[in-house]
Amino acid sequence: MNETEREANLAAFTDGKARVIVTKPEIAGFGLNWQHSRISVFVGLSFSYERFYQAIRRQYRFGQKRTVQAHIITSDAEAACGRIVNAKQIQHEAMKSNMAAAMKEIQMENFGGSKALRATHKPIKHDGDGWTLYHGDCVDVTAGMDSDSVGLTVYSPPFSNLYTYSDSMADMGNSEDDAEFIEHYKYLIRDLYRVTIPGRLSVVHCKDMPMYKGRDGSAGLRDFPGMIVRAHEECGWTYHSRVTIWKDPVIEMQRTKNHGLLHKILCKDSCNSRQGMADYLIVFRKWVPGLDVFPDPVCGKS
Repeated sequence: MNETEREANLAAFTDGKARVIVTKPEIAGFGLNWQHSRISVFVGLSFSYERFYQAIRRQYRFGQKRTVQAHIITSDAEAACGRIVNAKQIQHEAMKSNMAAAMKEIQMENFGGSKALRATHKPIKHDGDGWTLYHGDCVDVTAGMDSDSVGLTVYSPPFSNLYTYSDSMADMGNSEDDAEFIEHYKYLIRDLYRVTIPGRLSVVHCKDMPMYKGRDGSAGLRDFPGMIVRAHEECGWTYHSRVTIWKDPVIEMQRTKNHGLLHKILCKDSCNSRQGMADYLIVFRKWVPGLDVFPDPVCGKS
């Protein structure tokens, strides 16, 4: 039987066109998904536990909904093969248990010990001719600044709990959900309003947030920019303008492998396809009630 005939026979059994197939573990023991069948008969054994294990796993694998039966027929001369295969199976199960225990210990060290949240240090200040540089938590630094002293703020806040930025307990990104993030974020928004000169601006970089079916119940986008706008308005800011920064969807697809950008999804069901996710610069202005003329206007050259 040549290779083409062997492939045709394997495909016929895989597709359900053939009810029974007679083959060898070295031919059909690896890489095939035969969950549609559940009964196998081994006539003789070799010393290879791997081949025996993989041959059974063609049927006894993810997606199998019925009880799998494996009948093993051996002669007295093959008794040693059976004993050795059984011994290798015991060693295999022990190795899996030891690996799981070792990984559990490492994960506990990484996430339960050294990754515990830590307190922040006091802000450090450096200044020179026409500049001042702070190293510290933004909320702590802003709280110590003079009122009505900042002309323009440009920054990118944590995108809720999308990323882990640090192990600091003061990091806004270490939040359980969007509501907790906004609660922490408002400490900065309020103080930025206080330190900003009346009539001046604050610019926030942000983007829409992905929703995942396994975590959120559906796949789509969350209006994170809208959350930022509402939070600023609740703290006294006025929504001034928005700048859209379009990004290359091909680069985003290569980086994130998001289903909505994949060509195969377009061919399968284009209802799942979407554009590339843009970034936004949302601009807010500090309006002071009762103030018609701002004290420090920025005048461009005519």
